[in-house]
Amino acid sequence: MIFIQKKYRTLVITLILMAPINLWGATSVVSEYHPEVIKLLQYFKNPSKATSFNSFNIWKDILKRLVVKKRRGLLIRGVPKNKAISLFTHSQRVGKALTIYGKHFDIEMEKEEIKATFHDTQESIVTDYIFGSDEIAPEAKYQEEKEAWISIIKETGPEFQILFDYWLELEERKTLGSIIIDELDKMDFVISTIPYLFSGYEKMNDVYPYARGYFTNTTLLDIMETLLEREFTHISVQEQYYLLLRLNGDMKRFQSEMRNSL
Repeated sequence: MIFIQKKYRTLVITLILMAPINLWGATSVVSEYHPEVIKLLQYFKNPSKATSFNSFNIWKDILKRLVVKKRRGLLIRGVPKNKAISLFTHSQRVGKALTIYGKHFDIEMEKEEIKATFHDTQESIVTDYIFGSDEIAPEAKYQEEKEAWISIIKETGPEFQILFDYWLELEERKTLGSIIIDELDKMDFVISTIPYLFSGYEKMNDVYPYARGYFTNTTLLDIMETLLEREFTHISVQEQYYLLLRLNGDMKRFQSEMRNSL
């Protein structure tokens, strides 16, 4: 037991009480972000366990639209609306993929997780344009989504400006973190089509040739090819994808872990 002289006890207790609470885990690093941004991130990660936050009433309509809106790339390939994943689920998946795969790179994890999770928030207002299509010019898409973000920040408040700033950084695709998120964003759609393909939605087959020509990240391409082989069916495609990201595409370890889980 440590004994503290009486005259110093009040000071020690005060310092302990003043110590910042870490919202992210066991480390002593304090988040640099506005508490409302962190609480919104926690809501995206797990709505059922998230604590309430002051801005929820402002965000609830945006969140509702993200939940209701289904991915158009699935709908046009014949997936019924009640079976297609939502933009909200897509955002969750990209954020989670980044927290897993990003550990293999020298990037600012908290920043990139926020960037990844909110990368499609503007699509609560504008169209979810289809990966691989030419339905809109890139410049027009950028301008449309930028105006949507400006509208969202005006509605939600300046404390969320950082989300818009990160979206602009992602669009520039100049940092390693942005490049990784952009690839994970596109690959999430590709991976999301595989269970539908296995369920008989043959129109998904046009996604994979395009992906092979689009992606330069050979690890992600190898992961796609592995999952298309459908060697393991006792664990969902999505969970196999996360495992492969965690293993950085190490196929021998993946095979071993999957067989041990049988």
